[in-house]
Amino acid sequence: MCGIAGIYNSDGSPVGVDCLRRMTSLQRHRGPDSEGFALFSLRDGRARPASRGALPAGPPFEGGLGVNRLRIRDLTTAADQPMWGGDGESLLAFNGEIYNADEHRGPLRRQGWQFRSRSDTEIVLALCQVLGFQEALKRLQGMFALIWVDLRERRLWMARDRLGIKPLYWYRSPRGVFLVSSEVKAFLGHPEFRPELDTERLDEHLLFRYCAGENGLLRGVSTLRPAGWMSIGPEGVQSATYWTIPTRRPRPRTGGRDRVAEFEGRLQSSVQRQLAGDVEIGCQLSGGVDSSVLTLLAARLRGTTFQTFSVVPDDPRHSEQQWMERALGKCGLQGRPLMLDRGGIADDFKRATWHLDQPVSHPNSIGLLQLARLAQPRVTVLLSGEGADELLGGYTRLLYAWLRPWIWASLPALRWWPPSGPSLRARFGEAQADPVAWYLKESAFMGVDQFSRVRPSSNAESALALRRELFGRQEGSFFERCVRYELQTYLPDLLIRQDKMSMAHSVETRVPFLDDALVDYCFTLPRNHLVGAAPGFGNFRMRNTKVVLKRLASRYFGPDFAYRPKGGFSLPVAGFLREPPMRSLVEEELLPGIRRRGLLEHPPLLEWWRNLQRGDDSGQEVLWIALSLEHWLQEMVEGRGENEPTLSEDLASAGRGAQCR
Repeated sequence: MCGIAGIYNSDGSPVGVDCLRRMTSLQRHRGPDSEGFALFSLRDGRARPASRGALPAGPPFEGGLGVNRLRIRDLTTAADQPMWGGDGESLLAFNGEIYNADEHRGPLRRQGWQFRSRSDTEIVLALCQVLGFQEALKRLQGMFALIWVDLRERRLWMARDRLGIKPLYWYRSPRGVFLVSSEVKAFLGHPEFRPELDTERLDEHLLFRYCAGENGLLRGVSTLRPAGWMSIGPEGVQSATYWTIPTRRPRPRTGGRDRVAEFEGRLQSSVQRQLAGDVEIGCQLSGGVDSSVLTLLAARLRGTTFQTFSVVPDDPRHSEQQWMERALGKCGLQGRPLMLDRGGIADDFKRATWHLDQPVSHPNSIGLLQLARLAQPRVTVLLSGEGADELLGGYTRLLYAWLRPWIWASLPALRWWPPSGPSLRARFGEAQADPVAWYLKESAFMGVDQFSRVRPSSNAESALALRRELFGRQEGSFFERCVRYELQTYLPDLLIRQDKMSMAHSVETRVPFLDDALVDYCFTLPRNHLVGAAPGFGNFRMRNTKVVLKRLASRYFGPDFAYRPKGGFSLPVAGFLREPPMRSLVEEELLPGIRRRGLLEHPPLLEWWRNLQRGDDSGQEVLWIALSLEHWLQEMVEGRGENEPTLSEDLASAGRGAQCR
């Protein structure tokens, strides 16, 4: 696991080593174990290691790579980066883990590759150099973001894993300076980059708490799409995808096993692959079904010394401590719970904003940050249950997407059923006329009425235009299109939070549910192993979502554990905002900033804020989204880093205003 950065000056002007170092230093937290730099030229196929100081004599190097390494596999310097291939024929900057790396080692040796390390990084380098970049991508199973410089073909390549577990951003300035990095904040170290809000994405962010697709809230900054590659070469810039989400093709059970046992075996294999490494590995345990099953499977392989880490809210309405304790008891583990630190909420809110490079729209990002801080002295890697909901139909909205035709057909009769008829009519009335708009609104986090109060000059329908276009690219039944939409929109945003909050404390997060082989297998499961398998009214939503996983959890932890109401990793938002340090931040900086900026309507936000102080929490979600946006604008766009110690120190040492190219 690493932080990678690169510069390429398309006009041929030389890259300054100090400028490259500034970019790399801003993501030092991603890899505190070693730091390395290299300069290269695509124009004449040369490269050399770089150090602080003057450029070497001779023709200029118009490109450079910088890497901060977190040592996980092969802890020696032999695996440090950038890594050189052959006789200086290529360069690799790699962030991630390749779980099938060792199966390539023997064939590569037989083809003449002389290994210098035991790392998966060198496997990636060898595959790229021996097979070519695009063929190598087909062989990689894991999570990754990488930059490969092929000096023979005079081409720079970049790629990202299938589902976007590891981040990679790029920016091209008007003068042709191309920047790439694991985190957007690295761009602050280059004078060509000036952060600017893209107001065209603002409404989408407010409705959904994030922006889908390749472009976000910063103008000109793009995310390399999941399963995407990009190259810079003689023909200019090219890009494409190397993998697409499979079409669901259910197939018979294998070996006479029932589906649940078969799924368990596949998930166990995924966990085993992702426990590989030369460092201590633990698990995030929230007490939910996903993380509890992962903990059980990992404990089978690692025994009672396996470590788990949990953040426990002090509000019983949000705490799942009793379920954590049951899971730990079944697994025979002790666990390390941490009571959520409310007193440090304001400081962690600021830290999380800086590390995310975007607004902290999901409050539980702060819980993830605190969990990584707890885990870091004891483990270097954490397993996470992220991805199970999107892959296996864990959201109620996915169940409703499947039930939609039947519910809509029943609406006329339901008008006479007072307990649920009116609410069902309100929720599903639009489902037949425009099912796509209905589903998009189901997946939004801010209601249209609230949005209209905060942004009266905007139209929610226009904000849905990009989402509708993304949904329109999907294939299959309406339900399958919803699953694919979630995997391509909401999931990448959740994965970015996991990555950034754990790497803030130099901890790698792995996601066994998104193992390549397991994802492919899950698309062979029939639909009723995801949603809609258990008729009846008792606990209907919980029994009919994430069906195969909950049946597995029920076998080990009991039905009451598996089918309880979904808790997720919710945190007491209203309680956060009432804490004195947060209250001061809101009243002295954020609400005045919103009024001054004029992007959002200040009066309704002030009204919700005053209501919240009186105990009315109805506006807490809207408030959080608006306040986190304002803080991000103050810190990232206006560059006011004085409230974040790490930010101010790093920017000072980086010399943000220095001139370099």
